[in-house]
Amino acid sequence: MKDYIKQISLKPLILGFIILLVGVNTGVTIFLFSSFQNQGVAIDVAGRNRMLSQRMVLYAGIYLEENKPEAKTRFEDALKLHDMSLKRLKEGGKAPGIKAKFLDAPSGEPASRIIQIESTWHLFRDNAQKILDLPLYQASSQKKSLNPEVVKAYRFLKENSNTLLQLNNELVQAYVRQGQAQMKWLYLWLCISVLIMLYVSYKWMERYFLNPIQEIVQATHKVSIGNYEQKISSLGRNEFGTLAEALNNLFFKFQESAHLVKEMGRGNFQYKPQIPEEFFQSDSFLKALTETQNNLQIAHLEDKNRNWMNEGYAKFSTLLQSENSSLEETAKIFLTNLIEYLNANIGGVFILRNDPKEGDYLELLASYAYDRNKFIQMKVLPGEGLVGEIFLEGISKRLTELPIHYAQIACGLHEIKPDTLVLVPLKSHTTCLGVLEISSVAQIDDFKIDFLERVGQMFAGTLSNRFQNEETQRLYQEAQEMTEKLQSSEEEMRQNMEELQTTQELMRRKEMEYVKVIEKFKQEKTEKPLDKGMKDTIIQN
Repeated sequence: MKDYIKQISLKPLILGFIILLVGVNTGVTIFLFSSFQNQGVAIDVAGRNRMLSQRMVLYAGIYLEENKPEAKTRFEDALKLHDMSLKRLKEGGKAPGIKAKFLDAPSGEPASRIIQIESTWHLFRDNAQKILDLPLYQASSQKKSLNPEVVKAYRFLKENSNTLLQLNNELVQAYVRQGQAQMKWLYLWLCISVLIMLYVSYKWMERYFLNPIQEIVQATHKVSIGNYEQKISSLGRNEFGTLAEALNNLFFKFQESAHLVKEMGRGNFQYKPQIPEEFFQSDSFLKALTETQNNLQIAHLEDKNRNWMNEGYAKFSTLLQSENSSLEETAKIFLTNLIEYLNANIGGVFILRNDPKEGDYLELLASYAYDRNKFIQMKVLPGEGLVGEIFLEGISKRLTELPIHYAQIACGLHEIKPDTLVLVPLKSHTTCLGVLEISSVAQIDDFKIDFLERVGQMFAGTLSNRFQNEETQRLYQEAQEMTEKLQSSEEEMRQNMEELQTTQELMRRKEMEYVKVIEKFKQEKTEKPLDKGMKDTIIQN
């Protein structure tokens, strides 16, 4: 609401405020008068109940004496009206028997009076209901006489009608006293509302007129004595707001000019003054300042990039000198440090492998933050895809329009596609041993590509040395394996010879035993025939 008021011009703002105050005061006054009018309706209903208490006794007497249905009907209507009126006086709502009038729930003295009336009214109503519900005459009597219960109920009504009348009368007087008190409060409110309106008018004038003028004067005075760090708060779009906006633009020009000179003195050439473009077009001093800043920034950026590259060369030269780790671990450490040093996001190192059956291929030796779906196949043939093309061409390449299915970078619940892809061949002298792939959300500048080529050559030299060492180690292991195989064959042949000699010796002993048995058989044959047991023994042997 406060911001909306600041958008209105001063003339309609003043007129609207006056109308608002008058409307609020009038509305509250109408509300109080309406409340007082509702108080009058309550007095009317209570006064009518006072009259109904007497009418019910009158109609009941006529009904008992003359047995007229009209008297009974009026008696019943008066009973219902009194009961409904007392209920509405207690709870509030639409006034019975009075068109378009409503009652408020009572408070104070009228509420306590209504409770007193209810205690008497319950017995009064019960006896009145007996007159309506019970037969008027006794059915068993030969002589037509009134029902004693009806007569007793009528006597109760006559005896308590004055009490009910008095209580209703006291309720009317209570409402009258309450209405008079409300009238006093109404007059008091009118006086207070005038004072409130005067006070609110003053505060409104102070906030929307006096305070803006004072703020503009103070800020302008401070700027006039050289304190440019001033800003007038938003005063909306009225006349004060237009003036404040113009002064703020002027103050801001002074502030940013001073900040620009101060930051240049500190060596911060990245500071960009937030001055509107129209100021630069019309102010020659600002033009000269920004041109000087641009020249100094270019020289400073070149020195910074040069130092960054030299530090990187030293770092990765030291890192690649370690020979204690495996080739895969070295590649992983190299790639991780390279990604972090470049502030990139994704990276991969592919090296040349040879398969006697399949031939040459590029294998993903190490990766950093690759999407799982990108490299389901860990092998790339020369000439296949971007990696294979760079391997054959041997020339670095930077791409800013990446393939649709290129790896996504997971960031929280979102995925971001890299904006830049750099492919660098890993060359050792003139031989390409692999490909280095780096991608980043941020732009990869030319000096970083030069850095990647130089570091790639360092890593390729490490690969070449590792490959030579691995080849030497492989040949040495093969020689050892051949020696071990020969020794194993000799041992096996020696064991076979021993087993053969043992078998031959056993066969010679068996042969000698067979000869002895045959000779014995021949000798005994000449002496006596062989029995069946001896034959079986010879056959089994």
